Amino acid sequence: IHFTAAFGVCEKISEEFNNPGPSEETGEPFLRHILLESHPSKKKSDTAKEKAKDNDEPLPIDFFDFKNVPANSIAFGDIFNGRDKTDCASITATMLQESLSGLNSFVDYIHTKYVLIDPLSSDPTVITGSANFSGASTDKNDENMLVIRGDLRVADIYLTEFMRIFNHFHSRNQIREINSNSNYDDSFHCGIDASWTTPYYNPKHHKCQERLLFM
Repeated sequence: IHFTAAFGVCEKISEEFNNPGPSEETGEPFLRHILLESHPSKKKSDTAKEKAKDNDEPLPIDFFDFKNVPANSIAFGDIFNGRDKTDCASITATMLQESLSGLNSFVDYIHTKYVLIDPLSSDPTVITGSANFSGASTDKNDENMLVIRGDLRVADIYLTEFMRIFNHFHSRNQIREINSNSNYDDSFHCGIDASWTTPYYNPKHHKCQERLLFM
């Protein structure tokens, strides 16, 4: 599954993404690529959940709810904030700072709205339209969606665009994580043994599922 979320995720969909259960076909957890608009701070996430709980409202779902499920591969809207001018060996030493255009006042990064199910199979499904899969869009708003099944060309086009955006942001997410890691050398370089390959052969991990999907 490849999924975009511009304004959050409704409770029903989030239940599926937080369920590490196996695929009916393979008996293994299935890969979920989740593309989020943003990554709130842990404090902001906890505050929003407490506020919803106090008001007897559904708890907002965000990055922290999805990240602990091994089958979930997550990227969120991000920019490169600047290079490390003090360290010539740094991964960011030769990268230029990025900035937002300010063109859209509602969202900064992600405004695409679609779900792709088995897009590389012989029977792919593309769900796309005006709903952004938030609670309001699925339960309250008047939205229009298309379900396109079995059209390989449409699925290829949507998957190509999804992975283009996903990889664009995922690389920036990784740079942000590396820059925030005090043990820089260990976080940037591969291990000297084969231990770094372990997730790629663990059927429950999203890196293994990605390897099998794209090989």
